[in-house]
Amino acid sequence: MRARAVRAGDLLIGEFTDDHGQPRHLLHFEEPVTAAPAPLTVPCWAACCWDEPERDVTRYVRLVPAADDDTPCEVYAINAPVLVIPAADRPQSEGAKS
Repeated sequence: MRARAVRAGDLLIGEFTDDHGQPRHLLHFEEPVTAAPAPLTVPCWAACCWDEPERDVTRYVRLVPAADDDTPCEVYAINAPVLVIPAADRPQSEGAKS
């Protein structure tokens, strides 16, 4: 699904490379990560949130905010494809609307 469709509680299990016109490759995460989507306007104090402060907040979403400097955060373009297991309470058809 697209990053913009990820909801809180979904499990992120992989992401796709951005190979600029070439076929995308799936990169599986070593461990699933529970999504807690937040716009980039929500404060994040970890160093990973400072990497690109010039990002357009309307075109990116933070799917996993970092709790501290030792916890990675995950920032994606809103249209970036990600591999997700939807949360149990989410209707199956909702994720397919991208």
